[in-house]
This record gives sequence, C-alpha cells and structure tokens, in this order.
Amino acid sequence: MLNIKFYDTVDDAVLKFAVIISQSDGKWVLCKHKERDTYEVPGGHREAGEDILETAKRELQEETGAVKFDIEPVCVYSVTGKNSLNETGEETYGLLCFAEIMEFSGELECEIEKVELMDELPENWTYPLIQPKLMEEWRRRQAWGDIDSSKEWKIIQKITKGWSADTKYKIFTRQGETLLLRLADIDKYDEKKKEFDIITKYSEIGIPMSMPIDFGVCNQNKSVYMILTWVEGQDLESVLPGLSEKEQFALGRLAGDILKKIHSIYVEEEDIPTNTKADKKILQLSRYESSNVRVANDEIAVKYVKENIHKIWKEKPVYQHGDFHPGNLIYMENGEIGVIDFNRWEVGDPYEEFYKLESFARELSIPYCIGQIQAYFNDNIPEDFWSILAVYVAHASLFSIKWAEKFGQTDIDAMVERCMVAFEDYDYFRRDIPIWY
Repeated sequence: MLNIKFYDTVDDAVLKFAVIISQSDGKWVLCKHKERDTYEVPGGHREAGEDILETAKRELQEETGAVKFDIEPVCVYSVTGKNSLNETGEETYGLLCFAEIMEFSGELECEIEKVELMDELPENWTYPLIQPKLMEEWRRRQAWGDIDSSKEWKIIQKITKGWSADTKYKIFTRQGETLLLRLADIDKYDEKKKEFDIITKYSEIGIPMSMPIDFGVCNQNKSVYMILTWVEGQDLESVLPGLSEKEQFALGRLAGDILKKIHSIYVEEEDIPTNTKADKKILQLSRYESSNVRVANDEIAVKYVKENIHKIWKEKPVYQHGDFHPGNLIYMENGEIGVIDFNRWEVGDPYEEFYKLESFARELSIPYCIGQIQAYFNDNIPEDFWSILAVYVAHASLFSIKWAEKFGQTDIDAMVERCMVAFEDYDYFRRDIPIWY
C-alpha cells in the first residue's frame, strides 16, 4: 500500500525527483513510454549537484520536447511504500510543478514513444495510485480550487495577455462550455462586486458580450472571483488589418452602435461622481511633467490640456466601458462584435471613451475609427465633440507614457511612439480634428 503525503517545503537535500503537470493550448500534456501502454506526466530523477527546479525543466524538455514554457513549483510530495521505483519502501520526496507549454521542438528522449495532448485525463495511468492524487492536490492548491463549480472544469488555462491586475483563466468544462475566470485579492471585494453588478446591468441591453455567471469568494477567503461566459472568436485588433477598408468601416460602425447602447443605460444616482475628472487629469499631467519620460516638444500639448481642461464633462454622465478599443472587442464567426473586459468601467463623460481610437485603433484602421465615430452620432457629429476629444487625446498621449513605466521600457517606447503619432495627427494640438478624419 502506498501512502502519499504533501508538504509546503522540506529540506532541499531530500528532494530526489521532480514531476511536472503540464498543459498546452488548453490540453493536458501526457507522455507514453515505449515499454508501456499507459500514460504519465513528465518527470524524473535529480542529477548530482542539480537544482531541483532545473531538474523539472530538464525533464520537461527531454520528455515532451518543450522549448518554450512557463513553469512554477506547486508543492513537495512524498511516497512511502514499495513500488517499481522504490524497492525499500522508505519515504521518498519529490517536487511537484506545473507548466504551461507554448512551443514544442518535436524531439524526445529515446525512452519516450510519443507525447499526446488530451482533452481529458487518462484512466490508464502508469502510476494509478500516485498520479491522480498529484492532480487532485494541484487543483486543491490553486486559488480557484475551492470554487464549487471547479469540480466540473476540465482544463484551466492561465491568460497572460493584457494589463489588468486580475489573474485570468480560460476554463473548459466537462459540459462543453468555455468560461472566463477572473481572480482578485479579497481586499477588492466591494470593487469587484460592483463591477459584477455593472456587467450584469450591461448584459441586459442586448449586445454580444462576456455574460455574468457567478461571483463569490475563494482561495480560503483570500480571493474574490467572477465567472463570465467566454466570447468565441478572434481579437478584433488582429483581424482588422487583414480586412478591406469597407469591411473595417462597417465594423467601426458596428462598434459605434454598441458603444451607443452602453451609454444609453440609465445611470443610478449613487453612481454619479460628485466631481469631474478635470482635477485628476491635471494632477496626472503634473506627474508626467515631473517624470523622467517626457518627450521632446511636448510643451504645446501640455499647455493645450491646461487651457482646455474646462471643456470636458459637459455631456450628461454615462456608464462607460472604460477601455473600449479593438483589443477588448472580439470578431465572432458570424461577423458580429463581442465586448469583453469591463474591469475599467466607470461613470463619466461619453466623449472620453473615444480617445482610445487615437491610442490603439488608429494604428490598425482609420476607416474603423471613422465608422465608430459616425455611427455613434448617427452621422451628425456635434460641433464641440472634436475640441473636447482633442483634450482627452492630448492628456492621454502624455500621461500614458508615465503610466507605462510600471510595465517596463518596451511599453514606455510603445506609448512614446503613439504620442508622437498623435502630435502629428493634431499638428501638436494646433488643430482639433485629426488629419486622418
């Protein structure tokens, strides 16, 4: 009889092997040994002088051919009792890891016959008294492990794209559903509960979107979660450049109609801010001015914001998506657009939503940008729209560079590049209407 135990840590010297539960593209990665008709997770013994995490990486590479992957320790486990790998039966210790594999080389060590990507875990395990328990412990130790419905989740795939502070997962259920799981620290409970309530409000206006399913507390009361439907399709930002200008324009109009519906939702009195964002934006601008990431010849843009900030918030406040651009829109198979990522929602000036066109959409498709604006206003654009939008664009072009500092130089450079494009489009804010319109 084998006895399996789990530990958070043990003395490194007693760790003799590493085992790696792994997934790739939403499927389990399992190995088949040439001499066996069963399946096993990658793993093997530690070599002399080898760091145990390096053991895990080496075994993963040798047994699966993985060349690009993320790997992290889960816990330590021990096996007591005689088996094919332990003739004495004494307690032996190993490191359990989890890996997400992004790329395979196709080269395997000689003892492995093949690697299979599976939707479901196999029943014919090589070590049936050990490996299923490792899978159970891995699930139990995840932040989402105590969510009731997780028992029906088949594959849990971490999402690394995006700037959100939430931890996100793509979930495949045994019923064939695909879901989105978002986790946040428990101290954000009130904020996230309000976000879920707002998503529920948005879901009632009849737009294709990530629909609310469940909200609650998990991770032994250390995290808050929400579960939403997954919008199937491709990121609109990746699709737009490959379409004709006519198709881009049509999708822009579709996006404009969707944004108009979001802004049509009745705003609850308690959700309306007591102050506009004018003071906040001036404060952000001052942070940019005192930073080390200022761009050359920014004085005109800085002056433009300060002299025209009074123009914003003249329209009736609306519920905003908060980050409405092609990166948060999904191009679905039926040609419709689905809306995702509402975590930056707020109540504010409807015109503010449009500065993201200059920041993220203009570089993809000018016809799309034109279509969104024209459809939103039913082809009758108010005279003051452009001058107000220019204030938002000027502010965002500058402050986004300071904002990007926390993400590193690559993101700073990207924002600087977008800033310079905006300067050219608005002739350093000597004009209100961008040259691309």
